[in-house]
Amino acid sequence: MNRCPLRFAATVTIGVAAALLITWSAMTVSNAYSQSMAAMNDSFNRGLSAVYLLDDVRNNVDRISIDQRAFLSTTDLRFLDGVWSSALNLDRHLEAISVLAGTDGEHAGAARLSGATRQVLECVARSYDIRDARGSRAALAFFDAHEDVISEAKAQADQLKIGIVLNISDRIANAGGRGGLLKAMLRSIPAEAAFGSVPNARLAFGVLR
Repeated sequence: MNRCPLRFAATVTIGVAAALLITWSAMTVSNAYSQSMAAMNDSFNRGLSAVYLLDDVRNNVDRISIDQRAFLSTTDLRFLDGVWSSALNLDRHLEAISVLAGTDGEHAGAARLSGATRQVLECVARSYDIRDARGSRAALAFFDAHEDVISEAKAQADQLKIGIVLNISDRIANAGGRGGLLKAMLRSIPAEAAFGSVPNARLAFGVLR
């Protein structure tokens, strides 16, 4: 699998986080005595933590897809260990994201993401049943036929990340009028590269505009 899009997505996330940090640092200096700073700082930290966790969720879904196909093809137990390690990571990350979600929209997005990843794990479990009943080739064919389930889970992670980043930008804008820096940066990034897919890009730019 080509890792370049994943590396670029991680670079974009780091760039967005850096823009947020620079903007927030400037506001912290200029509003050092504001009574709302503590609450805003907590909101910023929680949102940024969720963004990083969402990148991990996406990567774990990818690893489950790769390792499950490798296990069904080879029966090498190292790949099976990889699947379940990624599944455990998903469970922990999704629980943390649900706690970090700060708005009704973010909670709804976290619920959709949880449902999408549950479907991924159900496909994994079903492929084991098929393997036991009909063999590895049939199980692999079943898993390959459900690639859309993998794609949906990653799309939900991308969309929730977009929503959280835009919410952080809005909070910064409302607090000090400097949120335009982040939105300008988001507009300057190639849409498909920044947001993972054309539908996600359209969603993000629809909100931004």
